[in-house]
Amino acid sequence: MKKSRGLLNEIKASKNIHSQNTALLISPKILRSRGMGQVDLACYDSKNKKIILVEVKSSEFGIMSLQGNQMRRLMHVQSFLSQLFGVGVKLESQKPE
Repeated sequence: MKKSRGLLNEIKASKNIHSQNTALLISPKILRSRGMGQVDLACYDSKNKKIILVEVKSSEFGIMSLQGNQMRRLMHVQSFLSQLFGVGVKLESQKPE
């Protein structure tokens, strides 16, 4: 099975992010059922006691390149997870190397 470039970028980013923090699996089905967008990667940063949501973007503009609706859905994910777990949630982008 051939892997897409996007999937390969996510795999690379996952190795980097999850080597430093605890992986957090978030069901896209649950998020979609609540009208929220799915996230590429998520982890828990125990040192800073926060969740980090990562969008893997090949664009130089990172998060700024997200469409309005996608950004709005991701912001809803931030709010939902913050309320659910009682911690801060940071949304960031990572450009694959």
